[in-house]
Amino acid sequence: MSDDLSFILQALAFAADKHRAQRRKGADAAPYINHPIDVANILCNEGGVMDPVVLAAALLHDTIEDTGATREELERLFGPDVARIVAEVSDDKSLQKAERKRLQIEHAAHISREAKLVKLADKISNLREIASNPPAGWHLERRREYFDWAKAVVDRMRRTHEALERIFDETCAFKPPDSGNARPVSDAAPVSVGRHESIVAELQKIEQSEDVRILYACESGSRAWGFPSKDSDYDVRFIYVHRPEWYLSLDEKRDVIEVPVHDDLDINGWELRKALKLFRKSNPPLLEWLESPIQYLERHGAARKMRNMAKEVFSPKACAHHYLHIAQGNFRQYLKDDLVRIKKFFYVLRPILACRWIEKFQTMPPMEFQKLTGFLPSSDGTLAEEVRKLLARKLAGDELDLEPRIGIINKFVESELARFESLLKTWIDKVPDNALLDALFRETLDDVWSDHH
Repeated sequence: MSDDLSFILQALAFAADKHRAQRRKGADAAPYINHPIDVANILCNEGGVMDPVVLAAALLHDTIEDTGATREELERLFGPDVARIVAEVSDDKSLQKAERKRLQIEHAAHISREAKLVKLADKISNLREIASNPPAGWHLERRREYFDWAKAVVDRMRRTHEALERIFDETCAFKPPDSGNARPVSDAAPVSVGRHESIVAELQKIEQSEDVRILYACESGSRAWGFPSKDSDYDVRFIYVHRPEWYLSLDEKRDVIEVPVHDDLDINGWELRKALKLFRKSNPPLLEWLESPIQYLERHGAARKMRNMAKEVFSPKACAHHYLHIAQGNFRQYLKDDLVRIKKFFYVLRPILACRWIEKFQTMPPMEFQKLTGFLPSSDGTLAEEVRKLLARKLAGDELDLEPRIGIINKFVESELARFESLLKTWIDKVPDNALLDALFRETLDDVWSDHH
């Protein structure tokens, strides 16, 4: 038992060090380490799980996803089983939030039993905190949606642990009640002048605290897509560069900056080298950032140079595959029943219309949904009219909750998914010239820091 206790305390000390500068999203901004401790406590003292490997993985479960820890580091310190479990419950932060959440649901049934135990306790902990101490700025609908999403994940892991599943179901009873009131949407611009200034001020604080230079910052998500709700977060995304000596290291270092959500402000950034690697792969989230209609900051020319070389680097097949995968996943997840959450049609229509744009122009599609609606079939005015009605309801603040499927839209979606599944097999991958990206990286590093040596 003493060896097990030593092993668990070693994991706790490691997690405490990795999370030392992080805070939870709740209004009281509690130290982040409270959460993994709570997850381990739920497993042990409520679920009766005594396996030291599972308890250590619970304490470490956010270290790969949210700190600079790597799977290799965990394997060296805690063994391959702990490292595997933590990797199984970690999201890929290079994907957009909606895609990460969808993949959690899709993958939940296929992860190991140990990983399911950790994820069950994690969801119990999160739901309890949202019910008692919700993140600042999380409106009622967002809290309710989180409960629904957590249940969708857990439902894919049933028959894993009877006691933990019962505790989860009991916790779901604390889901915030529906107020029954529709929220009006403001007539204001997507980002007011005052809000724009406050976001730039936050970016400047990040530069100072992290000793980096931000090259580009923009809005991502529903505001940039053109249909925000009254309570939509400001999803600020940025690209930054470290000082040259940061790159001269034998060790791999954390290449993202994530600021805990405060009020309605969600700020995350990618280091330039990471961004260029994703640019090389035609990663749609990054490419969408570069084309965002709402930009907060752009300097030193890196973003402009990336746009200028997009024709040389952009792979229509890779990008369209990504959008098709998103559309297929969202269709399977949200639109297969007779009653569906109508607003989820946007999460399928937008990537399908992006594929149609790529098919025609072989370029990155625009972010704004309204621009993409021009790529609905011109021969079917009824389809276009139904989509316009749906968009008008969304912009008017309609909840767009459970309703019967819209047959004509559903038929279009199924047809396009099948068509692109076949069509993309005939497209040829494009291999970009790494020398162009290497040169851009070196030029930017020199330009940013030449006066600071």
